[in-house]
Amino acid sequence: MARVYISSTWLDLKVEREVVRNAILRLGHKPAGIEAYTSSETPQLARCLEDVATCDVYIGICAWRYGFVPPGEKRSITECEYDEAGRRQIPRLLFLLAASAPWPMERVDLDRGQAIAWRARLEQRHIVAYFSTADDLASKVIAALVEQLRPAAPVSNPPRLPYLTDRGRQEEAINRTLSGELSRRSAPRTQAIPPTVFISYSQSDARWKDRLALFLGVLQHDGLLHVWHDGLIQAGADWLPEIKSAMAEARVAILLVSVRFLTSDFVRRKEVPALMERRQREGLRVIPVIVSPCPWQKVAWLSAIQARPLGGRTLEGLRRAQQDEVLSRLAEEVAELLDGKHP
Repeated sequence: MARVYISSTWLDLKVEREVVRNAILRLGHKPAGIEAYTSSETPQLARCLEDVATCDVYIGICAWRYGFVPPGEKRSITECEYDEAGRRQIPRLLFLLAASAPWPMERVDLDRGQAIAWRARLEQRHIVAYFSTADDLASKVIAALVEQLRPAAPVSNPPRLPYLTDRGRQEEAINRTLSGELSRRSAPRTQAIPPTVFISYSQSDARWKDRLALFLGVLQHDGLLHVWHDGLIQAGADWLPEIKSAMAEARVAILLVSVRFLTSDFVRRKEVPALMERRQREGLRVIPVIVSPCPWQKVAWLSAIQARPLGGRTLEGLRRAQQDEVLSRLAEEVAELLDGKHP
């Protein structure tokens, strides 16, 4: 019997933790985690790391929260547990909620930057499994645990090899039984995670970023999209991985084009190549917005893309009411793109 540690944020993944615990018990192993804790003077982080150290396998579950960061720590308890398992060379099995999976908005961090960066680190370091429902997660945990804890087939006694037990049917039966039980549970009302709209800009044009974010924020409040720009990166965070993660998750990218934008080394070398590659490879919609006069029509990669405002105008060349009209219409266009109503 193996001892299996379950690591995740707590309140948002209670249902998922329960089904994983049941899956572990059905396989004849012992789950470990915060569910077993009682009142104690031991700090929570210390208790969690002690439990990790006693386990044979670590299971990490991640949705759209980064988790609690204890005083004096730079990492969440969840990330500390992950690192402790790695330090002790305990096998780590990672399960991430699929980006397209429905998920209640009350279980999503208001600022998803840390959660997105955390997910990106896991994806870069491991082959992760993605789940869309609690049932799906339980099934994938069972399959991964069976594979991880499967005894090595004996090779020193060839005559007995034909009589080795084939556990394939048993695993299928376990999956069917658990899936049938889970399907009878009432699922909470959910909605899809809002798609990300990435704003690329020069720091000199931050006021235009703020005005654009204000108009897009109307749609964000209604859960239609999530606005991301580098101003959302928290103090002390590694900013480059967070920017890369946001660009990788974006469904729409808006470029605030000016002389400062076109001459920014970071924009030209980091952001524009990544966004244009995704545009060519995945169809990412990239929308240039010309904020001030600049020779953008002579820039090869930019001149071929339909820009806003129309008619070769710039935002700075318009009256305030006209600027608001352009930004309002742009927000509507973005919403239509994300809803599939715009060609």
